[in-house]
Formats: sequence, C-alpha cells, structure tokens
Amino acid sequence: MSRHAIACFLAAFALSMSFASDPRAKEPDSAGALATRAVANTVASGLYMDGVWAATYGTNYSSVQVTLPFIYNDSFTYTTGTLRMSYWATTTAPARGVGFTGYRLATFNTLAALLPRYYYYDIVRTSPMVVPPNGTYWLILALEEYDPPNCSASDGYCLVDSLRSDVQRTFGAALPPLIVTRNGTGSGTVTSTPGGINCGVTCSAPFNPGTIVTLAATPLPGSTFAGWSGSCVGLGNCVATVNIA
Repeated sequence: MSRHAIACFLAAFALSMSFASDPRAKEPDSAGALATRAVANTVASGLYMDGVWAATYGTNYSSVQVTLPFIYNDSFTYTTGTLRMSYWATTTAPARGVGFTGYRLATFNTLAALLPRYYYYDIVRTSPMVVPPNGTYWLILALEEYDPPNCSASDGYCLVDSLRSDVQRTFGAALPPLIVTRNGTGSGTVTSTPGGINCGVTCSAPFNPGTIVTLAATPLPGSTFAGWSGSCVGLGNCVATVNIA
C-alpha cells in the first residue's frame, strides 16, 4: 500500500489516509514461516490450564520463562498423553482452545501424562526464544498433548487448550500507524477490517506489514460518498496490503 489515499464525501467531507514514516531498521525475519497449531481434544474433554499465567523475558528476548498455576485433568477415566506447553505470537486473537496460525516462539520441556482426576500446580518452564518479525502480536500459551492416533501434526502434539495475553506486545520498534484524516463539511465514518480504525473516533491504528486492510466509508444522512483517490479509486471499499517501505 502506498502511503496516501483519500476518501471524498460530497456535501460532506474528504478523508485522507497515510502511513507515518517507518523508523525501524530493516532486519531479516528471525522467526521463519508461519506455523499452524492443529486441535485434537478440546477444553470440554476436561484437560485444561487454569489461573493467571505470566511470561518473563531474557535480555533481548533470548529466552522466555512462563509460570502457570494449574493444569487439570478432570476426567474420571482418561489418562492423558505426554503434555507440552508452547509459546506463540499471532496477529489475530484466537478464541480459547481453537486452532490458530502464528509464529512459534518457544517449546518447553514436556510434562508426564496426567492420571484421571490429577493436576499439575505451580508450573514453571524456561526455553530459548525465537523472536518474531517486527510487529505487534497477541501472545498465546498453548497446552499440547501427544496423541498421534488423533492428531494430524507431524510431531504428534495437538492443541488441547490455549490462553491469550490480555494485551498485545510489540517486537521491534513500534509500527507506524495507518492514519485517516477527515476533511470537508459533511459527516461520515471510515472503519477498517481488521479492526482498529473507526473514524470519526479512532482515526489511526498500527497494522503489521503484509496485513490486508479493508477500509469502508459510510456517509451519514445528508452526505454522499464521492469516492477514493490516492492509493484507492472508485466508490467501493478500499482494499490494500500494508507494505511499509
């Protein structure tokens, strides 16, 4: 996406959109290709994590340590396979226990199988960490079970439960925002998919490079959308891939 686009509303207002300059040094991605975590069992099966978890990082993200209060096996009959936790960065916020695609940052030492109605407590695991490409991410703590007969993953470990960070974390310098500027005398809004921009109220938001952003302009009664100029043209939605030079 080039750095500037304009949405114009007749008897209304014009909207401009631009990216702030990118202050980051251009470094090769250190996390490699995205990976997908497949699902085997679900939280409903009675194997799940519980409590407030935390992650702390070594110098320059050389390592990560996670702490987790509990892992429960609530089943009365099922003995789990070997268990393992892993740590991920994702650009979207997956629901709990749902498969996702992201960057695997760390894989921790395994835990032995849990007997029915047993649990682990005060779990602490430390691992070297792979830093994801510069960007802003949700952090995911995944619980995986070794269950080759029911798991399609090549290593036999499939997702059972996952916990998501409450806030996002930025690796590298903060991303320059996509900015929407309104001009003119009329009224209307511009919203983005993925979410982040809802202008009139929120008119700028950061998006990771490579993100496909759709901007939709909606005039209020008495105003008419006249179309885009700059990066986008026409009367439809503005769809572009973020590509910050």
